[in-house]
Amino acid sequence: MFKSGNVPWNKGKEYNTGKPAWNTGLKTGKPAWNTGKKLSEEHRLKVIKTLSSQNQRGDKNPQWKGGKIITKSGYVKVKNYTHPYRTSNNYYPEHRLVMEEHLGRILSKDEKVHHKNGIKSDNRLENLLLLSNSEHSRIHRIDEVNKKIFKSIRPNFHS
Repeated sequence: MFKSGNVPWNKGKEYNTGKPAWNTGLKTGKPAWNTGKKLSEEHRLKVIKTLSSQNQRGDKNPQWKGGKIITKSGYVKVKNYTHPYRTSNNYYPEHRLVMEEHLGRILSKDEKVHHKNGIKSDNRLENLLLLSNSEHSRIHRIDEVNKKIFKSIRPNFHS
């Protein structure tokens, strides 16, 4: 390991116990700082509730908030453990679920569901329209031109 005559820098130091470096000093032999201390009844109940809820999923967990979230962009997503296109945290857009239930099939990734009134959280079937990517883009470009915001969004565009 070492050439003859070379001595490790920590040879003979009192903390060099022959254990791996990551284990040195972890076991001091002293009791933990909180040994023998009692928790208040309120804190004890809070700890029990937290520890008991960690293995409870969905509506069995006391922290359950209904399985719906609203994204930063305004879309409603719902918990769905079985959908093939769900996200890694098991959420799926509600407007796509509503359209899939109406059609009786799963939408492909290149199909878009458009909100007619522009309110992304309004997922009533009468407000939803199934479009292809190109149709969906065209509708949004028409809206931008009609609202005269197209040039402010795309200043370098020339027709």
